[in-house]
Amino acid sequence: MKYILIFVAFQFFILNLIAQNDTTDHRFISKKNESIIINLLNNQWMQVKDPIKTMPVSLGIDIYAFKQLLKKDRTFNISLGIGISSQNVHNNSLPYDSLDVTYFKLIPGGYEYTKNKLTTSYIDIPLEINLVTKSDKRNRNFKLALGGRFGLLISNYIKYVGEDFRNK
Repeated sequence: MKYILIFVAFQFFILNLIAQNDTTDHRFISKKNESIIINLLNNQWMQVKDPIKTMPVSLGIDIYAFKQLLKKDRTFNISLGIGISSQNVHNNSLPYDSLDVTYFKLIPGGYEYTKNKLTTSYIDIPLEINLVTKSDKRNRNFKLALGGRFGLLISNYIKYVGEDFRNK
């Protein structure tokens, strides 16, 4: 055991010595023309008719990876990416389908349930138009982006945990 500890300590010492020889000035390393975006969301429906209600916390997530299509040193650029997104909406209703029209009906009263959520997942192709200013003395710049996304639905489902009221 003593030899293992000495070996591990020696490895840390060697790694520190190697790191001291790195003379690269990290302030001037060229920036990659890729970016990763992670969005944490709280999803709500707008204009919900009474008595249907959405719960205050309905979380979702978007994860995208972008690549700039034009040169990285340009002020104006276009970025294209790929990503995945998932949204949850907790509510007190269930969807019904009739003649290719989906509508929501309130869960009947008197039944206990602990969870009722609608979940959708998409594969997305986001597109951004970027405007980036030149870096100042402190290597800071201003970035303005306008974009949108195209998505393909890969899954949607209802998760209901509670008493079964449909067969009663």
